[in-house]
Amino acid sequence: MIASFLLAVLCAATIASANVETVDFIQKWTEHGVLLAHENSDAHMQSLVPREEAARMLSTIIDFRDEDYGNDAVVFSDVSENSPHYEYVKIVTLTGVMNGVSSDLFGVGQLMTREQAAVVLYRLFASSLDVDSLGSFSDLWQSSVWAGGSISVLAGNGIVHGYTNGNFLPHQAITKLEFITILDRLMPKPAKITVVLPKPGDIPDFDRTDPNPPPVDPYAHLRGQKIIALTFDDGPFGTHTSRVLDELKAKGVKATFFMTGNRALGLPDMLKRVVEEGHQLANHTFSHKLLTSLSADSIRWEVNHNNDLFEEISGVRPTVLRPPFGGVSARVRETVGMPIILWSIDPQDWDGKSEEFIFSHVTSRARDGDIILLHDTVSASIRATGRIIDKLHGEGFVFVTIDEMIAVRGGANDGEVYYSFR
Repeated sequence: MIASFLLAVLCAATIASANVETVDFIQKWTEHGVLLAHENSDAHMQSLVPREEAARMLSTIIDFRDEDYGNDAVVFSDVSENSPHYEYVKIVTLTGVMNGVSSDLFGVGQLMTREQAAVVLYRLFASSLDVDSLGSFSDLWQSSVWAGGSISVLAGNGIVHGYTNGNFLPHQAITKLEFITILDRLMPKPAKITVVLPKPGDIPDFDRTDPNPPPVDPYAHLRGQKIIALTFDDGPFGTHTSRVLDELKAKGVKATFFMTGNRALGLPDMLKRVVEEGHQLANHTFSHKLLTSLSADSIRWEVNHNNDLFEEISGVRPTVLRPPFGGVSARVRETVGMPIILWSIDPQDWDGKSEEFIFSHVTSRARDGDIILLHDTVSASIRATGRIIDKLHGEGFVFVTIDEMIAVRGGANDGEVYYSFR
């Protein structure tokens, strides 16, 4: 049973590939006293190694004489002279093979990590290793500064191997089987060894670069900000939409334009300008019909035909929809296949409202995550746009597109209706 267990573990874990002779070292290290007789079982070999147990195992192969250290003693508060671990800890710490976890604690009861094991075994066998032969693991950059070099040397010398995904898992606790297998590779024949610690310069540096860094967050600059979205409906219109774009460009602000396909056919260059200047081109259906009055097939055509057309003209396919008149029903929601973006601030500029009314209505109601509805057909809204931007900028708002707002505020689902992203 022990043979089959060892072969399975050694093939799957971090140790190099096993062969039939691998099982022999269990008996060998038991006879030498590194492993205790009762540990020759599956359960014990799978167990994790406390630091004091690592000290006991290592002390059995260290050539140690009390007279070489005079009256030096262990000075850890968790290892008294009456402790069963005292002699083991004294041997490994006075020889410098192991250190405490702090100036006061050895770390009795704490599990030895894989990087700690690599360090202490490197210290013990440094004189027999080629420090110019270095290896690496995909997660070596995650190891502690004091451990990476030792891991790299052991890897380069064929002593330790990574998991099948190329990781070493430096902070994972080491099993007894892993510890003994590494020891066996360093010392195939059990013996007493005189400790000759490596000089600091003998421990090589290692690459701390993450080979698979997390993707750069393009919205990092917006997270934690007070954001708001300007949106314009019903375009494109030649002169009016150009004036809106000029104003936004002058203020350095991006907006979202919900446009219709029937108008876009006559003004394709206006769609291209919207996209080229960094604004979001969004779907307002092809012919501006009330979707709640249409069949599912007609709804689908109004939305999909418009997406296809906008993509053909501008190279960008819309990602969100605003139904004309804000008309939403269960059938609309089930059919459109896009997030439905409505609004939280509407000055009803289409109803002859003055510039001053539009400005006051929007700025007095603005809150983080709001969506402002304006129309680029309304001259009063165009005149109010710059003033709205200046006022809200002064209050700490950052203007974003709807896609940016969705990305910053946790996403949006197809068929769901969104009035704001607070």
